[in-house]
Amino acid sequence: MAAAIENNRGRDSSEIELAVSQAVEDVISASGADPMVVQAALRLAMAREHCLLRDDQTWSHVGCEGLNRVSMAVGAGLQGPGATGGNGGIAGPGVPPPTSGGGGSDYRRGN
Repeated sequence: MAAAIENNRGRDSSEIELAVSQAVEDVISASGADPMVVQAALRLAMAREHCLLRDDQTWSHVGCEGLNRVSMAVGAGLQGPGATGGNGGIAGPGVPPPTSGGGGSDYRRGN
């Protein structure tokens, strides 16, 4: 997260937050970690960074919006296909991955 912020210093805040999201997503994809562990780690990271959404709907500092964006996506994926629009979702224990029309499951490594 810190590297993404530093590498995008001086850019528009939305570009910085997108870079943070992408950096976090890349680490998650490379880790192969269980989605529940990922969700817990994202929540801990937000707490460690003291991320707070203010009354005016802005985040307390740079990077928090990016972390929250990824956390929300993981949370929606854990809720299953209905929460992600039909074919998405993350398989729970003992549940086979959903099939999609062509490219395989939505949560293969690298997707």
